[in-house]
Amino acid sequence: MGNNISILDGIGNTPIAHIQVNNNFGFYAKLEGMNPFGSMKDRAASYILLSKTKDGTINKGTRIIESSSGNFGIALSATCQILGYKIICVIDPNIIEMNKKIMELYGADLRLVQSADSNGTYQKARIEYVQTFLRDNSNVYWTNQYDNDLIVKSYYPL
Repeated sequence: MGNNISILDGIGNTPIAHIQVNNNFGFYAKLEGMNPFGSMKDRAASYILLSKTKDGTINKGTRIIESSSGNFGIALSATCQILGYKIICVIDPNIIEMNKKIMELYGADLRLVQSADSNGTYQKARIEYVQTFLRDNSNVYWTNQYDNDLIVKSYYPL
């Protein structure tokens, strides 16, 4: 049979298209939507989980948690399913139904918060839920898409 490869090996190897607007102007576009799970967030999700597996921070018993109702939640859910990790995605009422279904299909445990802040958004409530969960549970890793240096590193070539 040949070498075993994972769908994760396809992350980041997306095509670059040259788009010529007119005779004087053109640009290149990296087609990140062609990543296996549909967005550039695939890079960050797989990079974080693989890095933290390699350094021993997470293991098969670790639960992954993230506040996300979108592409990062989808990428994490898919990557966790492949790597055998349990994931909790903290979502809010604004989640697109399709995103919710995709995360569920990848095995995510969805936790819905319903307390909007003064701006009518739910990010604060989602983060508070994550922080409370971390405080009350052990062997949990928060990928923290809002403040994780590994996300920046995931977009640079190895």
